[in-house]
Amino acid sequence: MIVRKINANEYKETSKVYHIAFGYKMDDSSSNEELIKQFEENPQSRFSLYYLEKWAAFNDDNKMIGFVSALPYNVYFDGHIVLMSGIGGVSTLPEYRRHGVMKEIMTTLLKDEYHNNYVFSYLYPFSNTFYNQFGYNPCCEQVRWTISMKAIKPFDVNYQAYMHEKGSHTEDIKRVYKEFMKDYNLSVIREDIDYLFYHKSNPAVDQHYTYIFKNATNEAIAVVTLRKVQKNNKNVLLCNHFYFTCFEGLKAIFNHILTYRNYYDCFEFVLPIDIQIANMIQEWALYPSTRNIEFKGMARVINAKKALELAKYDGSGTIVIKINDDIIFENNKTFTITFKNNKCESIFEANDHPDIEMGIDDFSSLIVGNYDYQDYSHFDNIKIYNNHENIKKVFYFKKNFIYDAF
Repeated sequence: MIVRKINANEYKETSKVYHIAFGYKMDDSSSNEELIKQFEENPQSRFSLYYLEKWAAFNDDNKMIGFVSALPYNVYFDGHIVLMSGIGGVSTLPEYRRHGVMKEIMTTLLKDEYHNNYVFSYLYPFSNTFYNQFGYNPCCEQVRWTISMKAIKPFDVNYQAYMHEKGSHTEDIKRVYKEFMKDYNLSVIREDIDYLFYHKSNPAVDQHYTYIFKNATNEAIAVVTLRKVQKNNKNVLLCNHFYFTCFEGLKAIFNHILTYRNYYDCFEFVLPIDIQIANMIQEWALYPSTRNIEFKGMARVINAKKALELAKYDGSGTIVIKINDDIIFENNKTFTITFKNNKCESIFEANDHPDIEMGIDDFSSLIVGNYDYQDYSHFDNIKIYNNHENIKKVFYFKKNFIYDAF
C-alpha cells in the first residue's frame, strides 16, 4: 500500500471513492480536466480552492482505495494565529475496509503536518473511539437551545433589521463574525473564499433568510440565518450563522424572531457553553424550552512543543509534563516549561520525573481549555504526581468554539 497526496489528475477518483463508500449518486457530467480548470480559474469554496489537499492510499495495482481531505485553516489559539487542518471526506472502498487503509492514511498525514507548521487538527467524527486511536479527543462544546415562541417577550432595544441578498451586507457579516469569534480557541479566521456563497444569496429561491441588525449609529451588531424545518410535527425556525457583538445584538435577533411567532412553534440555535442567556427567557414553566450540551468535534495537537510555547498560562511557575504520542514521535517527550506573567519563558526536553503525564489525546483537550482541574483530575489516563497548583495554571478552562464544517 502506498499513501501520498493526490495530483490534479486524480481528483475525480477521490470523488468516485467517496460516492461509492457512502452510497451517494455521483455527478459524472464533468471530466477531471473540466473540474480542475474550474477549481483553478474560479474556485467557489474552500473545498475547491484547496482541492489538492487530499491524502490517498493506493493498492499494488495503483488503484485508489481510500482518501482523506485535510483543508488548511488559520485559527485562534490563546491570542495567536496558528495553522489547523480540517479533516473530512474520510472514505474507504467497502472491499478494502478493515485492511488498515485509514490507519496508514491518517498516520502519514499527521506526521507530514508536523513538518509543515501545523499546530492542530480537527474533525467531526462518525465514531469517537475510531479517531481516538489517532490522538483525537472530544473538544469544543456547544449548547443547543430550543425555545418556545411563547416563552419570550420583546426586548427594549433600538435596532434596524436588513435582509442580506446577493452580497448586500457581506462586509457587515464578516465584521460581526470576527468580533464574535475572536476570543475563542480554534475559531476559524475566515478567508474571502469562505464568504463567497453569501454573494449568491437569493432568499426567495434558497429559502435561507440572512438578516443583519444595526444599532442607532448604523453599526452591525448581529447576524442570523433563518430557515424552516419540521421536528416532531412542529414548525421550527432554525437559526444558523448566529453571531452578535453585544447582548443588544442578541436582543435584536430575538425581537426579529418574534415576528414569526404566528407561524412557528419554537426556534433553535447553538451557542458556546460560556454564554449564559437563561435569564432572557421569561417563561420556563408554561412554555418549556430546552438546552442540551453537545460535543462539536474532536481536536488533536500536531506540535505539542509549539502549543506549549504559545499557550496562555494563569500566572507564573514551572512544570514538567510528559506526553505520550504513538504517531508523532517528536511529541513523545517530557518537557520542562517555565512561564511568567501568563507566557512561556522557556521550554526544553528533560529527563526529570514529570508532574503530570498524559496521552496526546487528553493533552489536546486540556491545552485548548476544554476542562478545568476538577474535571480532569480524576481522568483514568492522566497521571498527576505532584505540583498541583502549577498544573492548574497550565490546564484550565478557556473559551473554545468552532462554527465551520469541513
